[in-house]
Amino acid sequence: MIMSKQPDWETVYCTDYSKLRRDRSGVYEPELVIADQIEDGDDPRWAVFTIVLDRCYDTNGVLSDNQYHLDHPAWFADKLDEVAESLGTLPPTTAGDLRRALCSNDAKERDWAYESIGGYFGYEEFDEYPDIMNEEQLGEIL
Repeated sequence: MIMSKQPDWETVYCTDYSKLRRDRSGVYEPELVIADQIEDGDDPRWAVFTIVLDRCYDTNGVLSDNQYHLDHPAWFADKLDEVAESLGTLPPTTAGDLRRALCSNDAKERDWAYESIGGYFGYEEFDEYPDIMNEEQLGEIL
């Protein structure tokens, strides 16, 4: 029986609500683990989403997240202007900045772009079944 290689995750960096991790073996794409509070009060709860940071490819003006079908645009490709405008950063972020970050070999740059897209559309667009965690459980993973 052939066994698939399991990821050996290492944390690249961590914030109060997110973590960028990469597989030491290089088999799996980096992942963003991000928490969104869904309940507060005495027993707060978080939805914890895992977003695979697939590298995109910009070929002949088509932004694809599928390396085998470069002519198929990513579902968010035509909305990057809206995402960039929503960020409201100084200096302003452009759709071109997001495209470059999504196509980068640098996991930190892709992390920023995917987090921006998820923040605009909702992280459930990348992970339909987030883990629901309490504060103690969240502290164990972040």
